Amino acid sequence: MTTFPFTFEQNFLRGQHETDGSVAGFGQRPISSGAVRIRGPLDPSRLTAAIQRAVGLHPQTRAAVQPDGQAIHATATVPLGQHELALDEDTPGGRDRSAEEFVASCEANPFSERDFPPLRADLGRFDDDDAVLVLVGFLPLIDVWSIEVLLRDITRLYAGEEITAPPSYSDYAAQQDGVSNGSAWAERLSGTEAYVLESDRPAAEHPSGTTRVHRFQIDTRTSGGLDRIAEETRSSGYMVLLAAHTIELARSTGRRQGLVWMLTAGPGRRDDKWADTVGYFANMCPLPVDLAGCSTFRDAVLAVRGAALRSLTHEIPFVELLAVAGPQLAGLERPGMVVPGFAMFQSPAGAQMADAEGVRFDSIHRTRSQDAGPGIPDDAILWTIERGSDGAIYYALSSSVDRWAAPSVRAMAEGFTQSLDALVAAPDQPIDL
Repeated sequence: MTTFPFTFEQNFLRGQHETDGSVAGFGQRPISSGAVRIRGPLDPSRLTAAIQRAVGLHPQTRAAVQPDGQAIHATATVPLGQHELALDEDTPGGRDRSAEEFVASCEANPFSERDFPPLRADLGRFDDDDAVLVLVGFLPLIDVWSIEVLLRDITRLYAGEEITAPPSYSDYAAQQDGVSNGSAWAERLSGTEAYVLESDRPAAEHPSGTTRVHRFQIDTRTSGGLDRIAEETRSSGYMVLLAAHTIELARSTGRRQGLVWMLTAGPGRRDDKWADTVGYFANMCPLPVDLAGCSTFRDAVLAVRGAALRSLTHEIPFVELLAVAGPQLAGLERPGMVVPGFAMFQSPAGAQMADAEGVRFDSIHRTRSQDAGPGIPDDAILWTIERGSDGAIYYALSSSVDRWAAPSVRAMAEGFTQSLDALVAAPDQPIDL
């Protein structure tokens, strides 16, 4: 049995939840999840075999949490739960809605550090030619990027492809043997003030740990305009969206300068060596932004682009950031306030599903909100961005039910959508900050 300590990234996740009463310090609903829609004559036995082969290829699906690390078991069985899904043929989009409800029902059972293996698989079937496969993982061992890798590999194995095992997460942990050269971060963070929000309610004395997820969509007209701005400014779509979010934060706080937090795939994922490794790599990266010289949305995009390139080029795990810039990070804290974070780190694996003998696998883009979804810290509000294969942009806005009322979160999303539409439609018009 292979054992190894928690990585910097796993310790960062534990640190986020030190005071919320979480099991093992990893949060009260520490799950990752993903789903594919399957159309065609699926063979469940063949799918089960593909899942087991994927478990054999990726050791972290056979990991068990220990007090200070994890142990990899030689074998593990991930049974395929099978369910019959109710048909709603009278309502337009009834099957799509039922598919999303099935995904949410699979997420309803959170993992704890006592559960083994740290992966569940469920198959919901409308009929012989229409089904949904859902994977749910224990987040500290299997992050969302890893779920997409597993789904892709399962489809490829189902199709009969041969897959070589990628480097293991224990290999990744072994090369974390010292603090990175991140001394420049102390100077860069000195004197900065984080953008924070005042929630509807103060922090609860005994938080429920329940996270509400409000989902909404940016239409293809606006996303198309966003793509044009990204191309013209040599930016990514994420940078353009970050610029729009930063403008909203500047307007709400009255400050043109501030620090925005990005939830990234992690500095480890930038090395292609680890792109297909299953594990926990996610990281919080600070983004100090200055909009003082910006008079248009295009100006703001260029300012955010420059800041993001500097931050991401020098990104280090948050635990290491604490070691080199602890006093500066402590100066960012605002007790009682909520910290907004922005995430967009889809794995390329999501667009690499294989088809097999009339069976097609497609990613599911979720649009239905949840009263209780995957957990985040009580003092955070997280905007997760997904780019759909249809060109649309899908948002999941996660917030603590203890801190925020649902109407406030909806209003926040609607206000951002309206602001983004206006900014993208007229990127060279003066903006009001």
